Amino acid sequence: MFLFFFLRLLLAHLIADFLLQTDKVFKIKVKFRWGVLLHGLIVGIFSVIFTLPYYYQPQVIVYIVLLCIIHITQDKAKIIYNLQIERNNLWTFLGDQILHIGLIAAVSFGVNNVYPLKYPGPEIFERIYSSNKIIIFTIWLIILTYSMLIIQEYIKKIIAGDTKEGIVFLKGWIKYLQMLYRSSIGIFIFLGEFWHIIVILIAVFGFYLVKKNKL
Repeated sequence: MFLFFFLRLLLAHLIADFLLQTDKVFKIKVKFRWGVLLHGLIVGIFSVIFTLPYYYQPQVIVYIVLLCIIHITQDKAKIIYNLQIERNNLWTFLGDQILHIGLIAAVSFGVNNVYPLKYPGPEIFERIYSSNKIIIFTIWLIILTYSMLIIQEYIKKIIAGDTKEGIVFLKGWIKYLQMLYRSSIGIFIFLGEFWHIIVILIAVFGFYLVKKNKL
């Protein structure tokens, strides 16, 4: 049951740390002392939502509370670290995410012998929740779109030799076009078989746009 629990807690983390950590939430987190608590609350809410069928076991509640407290503490430490030495780069980003995911894995090992009950609510909730394929697909899309958007900008800085603090995202429609481009490739890769032909065509078209300085 380790993988089952781990995947759902990982999805909760990705939603809270990427989809819902908007520019506004991030600025609040960095600017105000209490800002990290807002982000921690979002992490906690989605951690609860994605582990509801396990709460008949008190130990699961304890693990989730501890995980959220550690997440808040880690994020606060990262903010202080980045402000003090002005080092916000690919390696601090990856190190932060590896630590978050490592803690999720540790919690998942802790509940390895605990089995979930039926997900509360309509039957469709249970079908979605119990499907590893749907959960993995959603994780796959979030990583391809939001996570890779950040990693891409850090890699561009490394290639360009840019040592300035932080990254700047493209604004407006171009940002969402990039996300749509990657998600389209991701969906067709996930579907497999002859859909890979479409992946190649999309990639070639993207290369053509870049080559012609249209994108």
